This record gives sequence, structure tokens and C-alpha cells, in this order.
Amino acid sequence: MKSEARRVAIIGGGITGLSTAFHLHQQKNKGQLPLEFSLLESEPRLGGKIKTLRHGAFLIEAGPDSFHIKGKSLLDLIQAAGLGHTLIRSNTGQAFVFAKDALYPIPAGMVMGVPTKLMPFLKSGLFSPAGKLRAALELLYKHNVAVDDESVDSFFRRHFGSELVDRLIEPLFSAIYAESTERLSAHATMPHMVALQKSHQSLILGMRRSQAGPEQNKRAPRRDKTPGPFTSLDRGLESLVAAIEDLLPPSSVMRNTTVTRIQEIAGRYRLTLRGNDTLDVDAVVLTAPGESAASLLGMPASFSPLQESPPASVANVVLAFRQDAIKIHNPGTGFIVPRNAGCAITACTWSHLKWPHTTPKGYALLRCYVGRPGDDAIVNADDHLIVQTVLHDLKRVMAINDAPEFHVVTRWRNAMPRYAVGHLVHMAKLTESVATRFPGVVLAGASYGGIGLSECVRQGEDAAHATLAHIFARPSLLKKSRQC
Repeated sequence: MKSEARRVAIIGGGITGLSTAFHLHQQKNKGQLPLEFSLLESEPRLGGKIKTLRHGAFLIEAGPDSFHIKGKSLLDLIQAAGLGHTLIRSNTGQAFVFAKDALYPIPAGMVMGVPTKLMPFLKSGLFSPAGKLRAALELLYKHNVAVDDESVDSFFRRHFGSELVDRLIEPLFSAIYAESTERLSAHATMPHMVALQKSHQSLILGMRRSQAGPEQNKRAPRRDKTPGPFTSLDRGLESLVAAIEDLLPPSSVMRNTTVTRIQEIAGRYRLTLRGNDTLDVDAVVLTAPGESAASLLGMPASFSPLQESPPASVANVVLAFRQDAIKIHNPGTGFIVPRNAGCAITACTWSHLKWPHTTPKGYALLRCYVGRPGDDAIVNADDHLIVQTVLHDLKRVMAINDAPEFHVVTRWRNAMPRYAVGHLVHMAKLTESVATRFPGVVLAGASYGGIGLSECVRQGEDAAHATLAHIFARPSLLKKSRQC
């Protein structure tokens, strides 16, 4: 007997939607489930913010360029997609902070601004003696404060004082989240550190202990070159997008398809598509940003807390030079820029040093970022003005003797979710509201539960399992499908 197939719609073809589709496809084949799914993407391309460009022999990432080696969900997906042999690690190297019109090395042992090694921190010229003393005193006091949530700024100032926050932690978090530390939720953006605060007297000690497993406590053999902590693919991250699509049924991918409405009809869902076509399904995985999801579901009030910090706009500016046209006085992987430094750029990666495979011999490739919290007007400027502004800032840091060979400016408007204080509480309420009103509709993606690539992949996998649990909730249906 053949069971009637259940159908799932995945709205959004970014990495979260692709992960969902991949895991649904895997589980369908593994369990011989009567399942069909459609991946609906409004744009002509899949991948969302993953975008790899080729310019001659240059490989350019217009979106994220890597992920942390501890990103297990993404590593597993890469292996399953058959791209494990293309994994590469970044070159290790010194990262800097631009402060007081100079580049200062980020001291060894810094983990998201937490000084896990005191001697390099105490020797750093980036901080004053008073600032170092205030941060080191963190070892002596208990900072376990019982709060539902607090800002990243409040969390770190309480631990380490203002100087460490202003000169290092703020630019680090702003470069990652495009939001000020005063508004960012500590519980949503760094749950590991919040947990360490609860279990240890000192965050410094907690970070040390969490990093030092039994083997790491032993003296490791000395290596001349240790790979950096970041990972990418030698053909660019977009090669993963193509590999996943190749593994999906061709009929399951629907590009240039915009969903305008989701309606519940007799226990199923009718999706209205632009052009008034419809698609009836049993469950929906919704990876669209919060504003779009609120409109599709007709639930603006439930989503409104997420709109208190609307997504940020940023621009990625890539400049290519002949090697002899620039002089980097402090070679390394790049630098971050505090907001009080008077620069438009928030960070710069020396891609030719961090990722040598991206750049032909004899050239240098610089990747800069513009668009600060509350000050993203430059993102809407024309390419010429953006490039000239970036060059002006770069010349404060390094010698540039000639114009770039070419530039690539990529704008990401309203594309960077920002988790305001209380985000986890808001998400718990929102998830419950959606589940109550629309059983079988699952929210997943950067707007909701983590902006890193691996976090988005994990959410896609979780969404796939939650969806299967919903549509195959009756054990008899699963048993019958396996017998057919």
C-alpha cells in the first residue's frame, strides 16, 4: 500500500533553507518516507549572503569568508555534501586594533576580548596601567548576577571595566553583529560566557578551564606553524551551495518564487505565490527575516519585539592592489577599528595573507567593511565615494602608493540581524505564538537563533527534524510507509 505523500514548503534559499532541504532529503531516503518538499527562493540565486565571485585569478567572498573550526554542524554538512577534501584553514597571524593612530597587536590569549593569558595582556601597549589593573581585578571578585538578560556592554564593563570594552570588545562585537554593545543581548550572542559566569567565580578562570581539556593541560609539542581557527573551502563558500543543490531533486528547487501569504485551511497550509499561483502543504519551514515572516503569517504584533532593533545595513568593500603598491608595516591577518577612532571602516582583512589561495602571486587583496550601528548612511553612497572613503581610512594605517587594480562593493541592506536585550525571551514567546496559531510552521534562520553559518545550518537541521515529527506524528503512518 502506498501512503499519500506529505509535503513541506521551505521559504528561503539561504544556508538555513538549504540545510533544511538537505536533511529532509536525507531522512526521506533513509526512512523511505512518503515526503515531498519545495525550496522557495524569491531571488534568482540560492545561498543568501553566501556569495563567491571570481575576478580573473582572484577569489572574492562578497559575504562571509569563513567559519570557526568548532562549527560542527557546518563541518558535518560539508562532509555529507562531498566537499570535505576542499576544506582549508586560515593562515595564523597577528590581528590588530587601530587606536591612537597606530596598529596595536591584540594580545595573545584574547578570546572575544577576555584575557585568558595575563602576561601578554599586561605587556600590551593598547591599554593603560590603570586599565590593565582594573581588568586583572576580575580574578578577585564574584560577578554572578542573576538577571534575565543584560547588554554585552553591561556584562563586560562589570567584569573588566571600561577601557578593555572601549578599545577591544566593542569593536570586536560591532564588527561581527553591526550593533553597539549597549544594545546587544549578552544571553543571545554569547551564552557560553554567560554560563561560565554562573559556574565560575571569574570569567577569566572560566574561559581558561573551558579551553583546557585533559590533553591540552599536557605540554604539547612545539609547532612552527599552527593553522588559524577559521575554515573555508578552496573553491569558495558558494561551492557548498552548488553541492547541496546538486544533491536535491531538481523539481524541489523553485527560484524567482515569492510567497505573499500563508493561510491555514483544514489543517494544511496554502501558500499564495506572486502571480496568484498557490501551493498546498502540510508544514512550512520559514527562514525569511522577521519583518517578512510577520507579514506572511499576519502576526505583526507577535514579531514586533524583534523589530525594536531592525537589521543593520553594511557594505563589503574589496580592493585589489599590486603587491608593490602597498606597504603593510605590521603584517598579519587584519585589524578592527573602534568607533571613536574617526574611521568609516569597522574592520579590514588582509585576505592575501590570511587566505593566500584567494590572490595571485604579486598582488594584495584587502577586504574592508563599512556601516556602523546608527551610522550606515555610507552604505547607500555610490561606489566611488565608498572606495575613496575606505582608501582615506586605509592610508592612516598603511602606505598606499597607487590606485587599486579593481574594486568590488557589495551592499547588504537590512541584512544583519541584531539581537537586542531580551531577545531570547521574545523568541520563546514568538515561537509559542506561532506554534499555537500555525502548528507545523517552524521559524529558523539568522533572524531568530544565531547569525553564524554553523548556527544557521544547525537550525536548518533542527527545523527538518521538528517538521518530520509534526507531519509523521502518527506512528501508524511511519510504520505503513516503511512497509510499502
